[in-house]
Amino acid sequence: LSRLDTRAEPFLELDSGALVASAWQNLARQAEESNARIHYVKLPKICGDVSQLKQLFYHLFDNAIKFRRKDVPPEIKVSAVRQGNSWQFQVEDNGIGVRAEQREYIFTLFKHYHEHNDFSGVGIGLTLCRKIVRRHDGDIWCGAAKENGTIFTFNLPLSMADPRQSF
Repeated sequence: LSRLDTRAEPFLELDSGALVASAWQNLARQAEESNARIHYVKLPKICGDVSQLKQLFYHLFDNAIKFRRKDVPPEIKVSAVRQGNSWQFQVEDNGIGVRAEQREYIFTLFKHYHEHNDFSGVGIGLTLCRKIVRRHDGDIWCGAAKENGTIFTFNLPLSMADPRQSF
């Protein structure tokens, strides 16, 4: 957690689609074992720390694979829309979901919103996600997907290189 500050890299203009693909590739074994699939279309250019943003997507995808429903292959959808001066990303899964009363504290260090015996993990992934998003002047929150699962939404400012950009 402390390395996010000490090993921070300068912000560059990045292709968020390439970040998503790279993060997904790092989870290839887990994705194959669980028959997980990811869906996304063209995603925007953003400005940020390449390793941290890759880590952000990695943790969100890893949670979607880890907290899946029994006998249901994980399905993950990534999208982004422009909201004023920022991009609003959504990472939606079809997993076990997060109860409303738990959504407030799931970004707290070492907090689990599941039974320790049911799932592995130490409770640091979402804390890292929040710290990364906040370093990029954004915010992240969690909601319920339409049927089952979770939607993590976060916003990132438009690229500093060209605030008029689109996809």
